[in-house]
Amino acid sequence: MQKRNLALDYTKAVLVVGMILSHSIQLVKTDQNNLTNNLLNLFSTYINLVTFSGFFFCFGFVYYLAYFKKDFTQVKGNILETGLKTLGAYYVSAFAYRLFFSDNFPVTAKGLLNILLLFDIPSLAEFLLSFFAVTIICYLFFNTIKKRLSKKWLLASAIISLLSSCLVPYDLIQNNHLGLLIGTHNFPCFPVLQYLPYFLAGIYFAQHKITFNRYALFVSLLATGAFMVYLLVNRSSPHRFPPSFFWIIGAAGIIYIYYLAALWLNKRFTPIHYLLSIGNNTLFYLLVSNLILFTTHKQVALLVNGNGVWAVLYGVAILALIHFLIKLVRPQEKIAAKPELQAIKIPAAHYEKSYP
Repeated sequence: MQKRNLALDYTKAVLVVGMILSHSIQLVKTDQNNLTNNLLNLFSTYINLVTFSGFFFCFGFVYYLAYFKKDFTQVKGNILETGLKTLGAYYVSAFAYRLFFSDNFPVTAKGLLNILLLFDIPSLAEFLLSFFAVTIICYLFFNTIKKRLSKKWLLASAIISLLSSCLVPYDLIQNNHLGLLIGTHNFPCFPVLQYLPYFLAGIYFAQHKITFNRYALFVSLLATGAFMVYLLVNRSSPHRFPPSFFWIIGAAGIIYIYYLAALWLNKRFTPIHYLLSIGNNTLFYLLVSNLILFTTHKQVALLVNGNGVWAVLYGVAILALIHFLIKLVRPQEKIAAKPELQAIKIPAAHYEKSYP
């Protein structure tokens, strides 16, 4: 039996809410130069900075609890199952994007095959491929990851080595499959190697049960501070697609503060069931929100006429609808509200449904 880390669910819930609101804003509002839209642009940039890195941190945390605490022979089938579910979610999102969002998409065998073989990687779905890729990496290098991340110096050396991949000459990477791992200009991508430090940090935090740690706080805030200095000096955001060094490190302090805030929330209050439901159904929220956005955003954009406030309300409505669907299709028991039961014991396999 495994104690569930409710703080992790709160962290994932905040990331999901931010991502869905950001997507709804980006797809519905206009580029009119007014105070509301400028503030919403700033909000979207902030969410873009934090969300994927935050998911990778949570993904690593969940993977340790679900898999790395066991022997590979016990979990290898579950790891592959998780990878296939994530890949399936990507294909659903990718086909929906091309069919309902893209103009003049050729619904032919060649067009469909290009998506299946990853020669055509649509936007707003590509992040799911990164989750799939890191799952395969964990499957192939399970024992190496498990043995070599138990010590701080090994973690630090691995993170430094991975951050050096931000120096890759992206212009030379013309293969989509390789681009998923190390970055490319061919499509908006979240290359696994550059973001892997957050995944490894998640594993380390879970393994050593780290909550507040002054060294982790200092290093993470230092990284975010370096991002802020870059922003002030250059008066523009670092490159996101493919990611630059300053973009990668920029989220570190914010993610750690998110997690500390979630720990505090879990200790001070009875469970907030709505947020816990989001954190426990992350993949479902990400996939269904994409489907709703792809099929309705054009009609909604015409209706709201680029009003940024209505774009936010559109995102809120999507969150409410998905919550209703979950309650309708898969009603769940509420977590006991007593403080001593806030970290209730559940089967470790339950974590496997909580990705990313």
